[in-house]
Amino acid sequence: MNRFTLSLFITFIFALSAFLWHASYAQQGVDATLITLEPASPGPNQQVTARLTSFSFDVDRSHLTWTRNGSVVLSGIGAKILRFSTQDVGRTESLHVVARTTDGKEFRAAKEFVIGDFDLLWSAQTTIPPEYRGKALPTTSSLITVSAYPQFFTGGNKIQNGSLIYEWSIDGKREGSASGAGKQTIRFQASLAPRAIHTVALKLSNLQKSINIEKAILIGLTTPEVLLYEERPLEGPHFAEALTKRNIIAGRTIYLRAVPYFFSRDERPQIDYLWSVGNEEVAKDATPNIFEIETIAGNKGSPVITIFIKHLKDVLQRAKATFTLNVQ
Repeated sequence: MNRFTLSLFITFIFALSAFLWHASYAQQGVDATLITLEPASPGPNQQVTARLTSFSFDVDRSHLTWTRNGSVVLSGIGAKILRFSTQDVGRTESLHVVARTTDGKEFRAAKEFVIGDFDLLWSAQTTIPPEYRGKALPTTSSLITVSAYPQFFTGGNKIQNGSLIYEWSIDGKREGSASGAGKQTIRFQASLAPRAIHTVALKLSNLQKSINIEKAILIGLTTPEVLLYEERPLEGPHFAEALTKRNIIAGRTIYLRAVPYFFSRDERPQIDYLWSVGNEEVAKDATPNIFEIETIAGNKGSPVITIFIKHLKDVLQRAKATFTLNVQ
């Protein structure tokens, strides 16, 4: 067989294969006619574009009737695109299309999916007092944890975590060791740059790839703080008000508690406290975060008390506060 004959033979084989493939689909109206979604895996209360495509007939010249959840929502010649808003998580969306061609043939397509979604929540391993109602915020080099909480369903049942594939990335870099089946949590150390903002992204899919959703969150770093509160001997710290100044009658005593916010939290205390009155450093006490100020009767003045604290393992984590005591 010469080269020319061989070339014709190969061309014939490819043409025959394409014809048989097209003919096979043409005999299976449902299989050859598809509904595609954008996005491919819609979330709750999300705008969706459904599009009808077919290898078997001319979609643009056919009369199409769309049914959504049992109700006709769109009908017309070439009406191949349907836009709608999904329902809540866990609800089933059912789409059907009936196509009638110009020569009277009928084709059908169907698409059904259960609405799923996932949330990304983060936490920082930094110090806050037990009474603090806010969230512990991340600072330089602190440990941050991000967890995904998926809600996906198949056949009316929630998909188990082990059947979901997690692909994590931080600031555009894929974290291969933290990714994989069932790995719904990632932990990482924050940047050394103050006020940096981390982008944590997750691509979540199932084994069949019928679910494929991506989300990202921004986590900004803050700076550590120290606040001063009155320490009451019989009650403990009075967290209702952070102090910057106080009037007191000469001869009375006041106790100050220094409370660090957003310092890296380890199993053991890693914070050093340094108190000073005016420009004079005060010797450390057995309880370094509490400072006793004992005034003398008849002595008036306005001493300035300064507290400087620092993290022993991270020189960038430090904070200072001042307190003015008006002795009257």
